[in-house]
Amino acid sequence: MSSSTQLLKQFGLVAEEDVAKLLGVSVKTLKNRRRNDLPEFVKAGRRRLFKEDSVKAYLDARVVNPAA
Repeated sequence: MSSSTQLLKQFGLVAEEDVAKLLGVSVKTLKNRRRNDLPEFVKAGRRRLFKEDSVKAYLDARVVNPAA
């Protein structure tokens, strides 16, 4: 694990590339989404670093219950 990845993990942040991979979309698609359709993120220069808890909440809000 690289030192930058360790730092992100230490602060509870997830790189934009990892969020895109998790959602099954490209980074470009993620960049084009409206802010209200994204987990909370922190701007660090040109990078967007997503809050890990917000990514989990974003995914939890989109769980489909087939029994409902």
